[in-house]
Amino acid sequence: MIGDMPRPRLPHLHRQRTRHGTIVWYVRRDKGPRIRIRGAFGSPEFKAAYHAAMAGEAAPVKGGPSSAHFCLSLPKSSPPAKPATSLSSLLQPVHR
Repeated sequence: MIGDMPRPRLPHLHRQRTRHGTIVWYVRRDKGPRIRIRGAFGSPEFKAAYHAAMAGEAAPVKGGPSSAHFCLSLPKSSPPAKPATSLSSLLQPVHR
């Protein structure tokens, strides 16, 4: 009978189903930000991410050449583009 009871969840751990039907886990303390926990529930990776989130440590950032942060950090190699039209050309009357 005791073996049939569900195990209690870790504190501040919330389960959510995405619009695609995937189950994801978040840690949220009080009204603070939600921190997504990666990895399969109960795995060593999941437990490490949970303890890191509870300690307030930043989760590892997935960043690569396709991320916006990477693109914004690249040096600008060309001067900014000039507008196609000037204000004076817009104000001139149209001759038909």
